[in-house]
Amino acid sequence: GEEGGPDGADDKEEMLGGGGREGDRQGLGLLFSHREVLGVPLVYLTSVNLLCWFTASFSFYGLALNTGNMAGDFYTNVVVMNLVDVLALLLSILMFNRLGRARTNSLTLVIGGLACVGVNL
Repeated sequence: GEEGGPDGADDKEEMLGGGGREGDRQGLGLLFSHREVLGVPLVYLTSVNLLCWFTASFSFYGLALNTGNMAGDFYTNVVVMNLVDVLALLLSILMFNRLGRARTNSLTLVIGGLACVGVNL
């Protein structure tokens, strides 16, 4: 049989990072540790990603709520908004597969920033 008894308690502890030597963390223990990625703390990178996600979601929510105030037919505006949303999701999947997540995120943030500046000109 396996170590840890019938319930596999040792396996669960190892997966959560509790088993093994002191400096040898694995599983979720590695994910939630103070490790760094390319010299940048993982907590900092996660915070930046959360801020980007919140900003993009909040902006889209505001656009969706403002669809009724746009010029033209309400139903046409809703259909166009949803078509653009579906096309954006498909394009993002293609970009993730071709460019990777970091480059796709950076590229879309730069394009969004340039669009904001362009609207004000």
